[in-house]
Amino acid sequence: MAAVNFKDGDMENALAHYRDILESQENLAEAHEGLGVVYLALGKLDEAVEHFRKAVEIKPTLGTAQYNLATGAADSIDDTQVTAMRALFTDKGLSDPDRAKLHFALGEINHHRGNFETAFADFEAGNQIGKTLLERKGLGFDAEAFDRRVLEIKFAYNADLMAERKDGGDPTDKPVFIVGLPRSGTTLAEQIITNHPQVAGKGEMDLISVLCSEDTALAEAVAAEDGEKTVAGIADSYLERLTEGAVDAARITDKTPYNFLYLGQIQLLFPYAHIVYCRRDPLDAGFSCYRQNFTGPHAWACDLGDIGHFQQACERLMAYWKEAPSLSILDLQYEDMVADQEGTSRRLIDFLGLEWDAACLDFHISDRPVLTASNWQVRKPLYTSAVGGAKPYEEFLGDLKASITG
Repeated sequence: MAAVNFKDGDMENALAHYRDILESQENLAEAHEGLGVVYLALGKLDEAVEHFRKAVEIKPTLGTAQYNLATGAADSIDDTQVTAMRALFTDKGLSDPDRAKLHFALGEINHHRGNFETAFADFEAGNQIGKTLLERKGLGFDAEAFDRRVLEIKFAYNADLMAERKDGGDPTDKPVFIVGLPRSGTTLAEQIITNHPQVAGKGEMDLISVLCSEDTALAEAVAAEDGEKTVAGIADSYLERLTEGAVDAARITDKTPYNFLYLGQIQLLFPYAHIVYCRRDPLDAGFSCYRQNFTGPHAWACDLGDIGHFQQACERLMAYWKEAPSLSILDLQYEDMVADQEGTSRRLIDFLGLEWDAACLDFHISDRPVLTASNWQVRKPLYTSAVGGAKPYEEFLGDLKASITG
């Protein structure tokens, strides 16, 4: 029940349920790890670290706890603990998912120590295990199939259809879709925007893809006699969820990065929506994805060559959407935000048609839950160390460089 509450965004009941569990089972490592994740989402970092550390003490093979502890408190992990972590690889009972997470944890520890060659070896090992596990489930990344998918999307949501339907859909301007690759600054963008008093944030709703079904389904539906009815029905269903608990908000964010694949549907549904396209140096963004132990099945992120291929396909599709008749798209460059936080934040808020509010500069002290991979980072003031983050690893990133430029 605690995990269900967490996924539903009900942090209060998630905390209560995990605490109840620990009252009767104080040495249940999984409950400590789960409670740590809830505290992390709430920005209570010290409490999160405390429970991750307790989970690791009780059950060292719990890979998720090891990884979360390494991500949030790498500097507190000493050589003795690192040696003990490495020794776990000889445990024949260690599951492959936990083995992968241990590699990612050791990668983070060595990254923070400046041991980049050792760190990369662990990131590589973790990704290879993850890639194998996904391929066994039939979830591997097929670059050619993904390219075909992008072409089919362009063909379905072609210029003629978009021009013909540019005045259709729901006229609301409340939705703000924050799109881009993971690790490109999407969580940062949402934190900045939602610190504005007139904005509500819904995080990664992952709803447009569900409501619109197959990629080309809505394009085909609008050509039918009852096409407008179909569009209205989907738009109403989406807005009902979007505005739940936020009826009075002037803007409401949906930070589902992969919505860049669904901007054709979004134009048909909400031609006056605001699209924020988060971008980052491709080498930094790509390697950041490779370093990340994603909770979801991002198969493309397990291979450096696939990462570059995915990035380039995203760029090509976004270039196409920018030519759409009604879509309002802002390019938000991560490096610009780091170099000029206030100026870039002002430009972002102005794009949304809102008056500037200085609270947007204090995104790191927001009390709204953050459930994404950037939950540690967005609880701190903006820092510069992520710019050029791939540089110490350049000698190992040949496949990524080749696929970015190829």
